[in-house]
Amino acid sequence: MIPVPRIPEPADFDKECRQKGMKWLKANPDGTRPRDFWSPFRNALADGFASPGLAAARALTGR
Repeated sequence: MIPVPRIPEPADFDKECRQKGMKWLKANPDGTRPRDFWSPFRNALADGFASPGLAAARALTGR
């Protein structure tokens, strides 16, 4: 397995995504599909995967 550096979590991720998602899971134990809470953080995720460490890992795996 290729070690991949951890990217920093966006400032509001916990409040706007994780906590809202956990609240939704508690209110909907049947597991139906939740509202999308993570999409506002797509750009931060893409920026993190463009970091030199992750770019090197992608180059080694051919992805």
